Amino acid sequence: MIMFRFNGPHILILSLSIFFVSCSTTKQDKPSPSGPIGLSETVFDDGSTLNFGPDAGNLKTRNGKFSNELYNGKQMILDLFDPIYFTFDSMAVDGTQRPILLNAVTYLKENPEYEILIKGRCDWYGTEEYNLTLGDLRANSVALYMEDLGIQSGRIHTVSIGSLEAQIGLSKSKAQIDRRADLILLK
Repeated sequence: MIMFRFNGPHILILSLSIFFVSCSTTKQDKPSPSGPIGLSETVFDDGSTLNFGPDAGNLKTRNGKFSNELYNGKQMILDLFDPIYFTFDSMAVDGTQRPILLNAVTYLKENPEYEILIKGRCDWYGTEEYNLTLGDLRANSVALYMEDLGIQSGRIHTVSIGSLEAQIGLSKSKAQIDRRADLILLK
């Protein structure tokens, strides 16, 4: 009968040898994509790319605009004021946008019978939940700025539509058109 005597270092070396031999002989299969052949890629005209998987849904442009409807029983008057634009992933009112807000505030001070609806919007990047939150933050940022300039909070209404009306597929630079807060006069 042959006896082997193993101490700590011998056991460690033997265990590592068995591990490496078993790893080298096991066939490693590459994962197969679930659905249509892996990721799809879109390259925009500014050179940026977007990779998306088969679970991304049917990506297409969503268009839609408010018409002259009612909001809380008041008529919405569109296109009287320019929108307030934001940088990507931001809720801060840029200094270049403040003259637009000053114009709206002046109009509201001169016409106290009117109220304003601030509609926060986002581009198509990000999840719907994230964009609804960011749209809300943008609308409230504009509302707070208007309050600081003397408009009573009871005359200011906010709503977020997030990316629900955003144009899908635009590059980040072209999607700037959807990163905004619309100022809608209420009569």
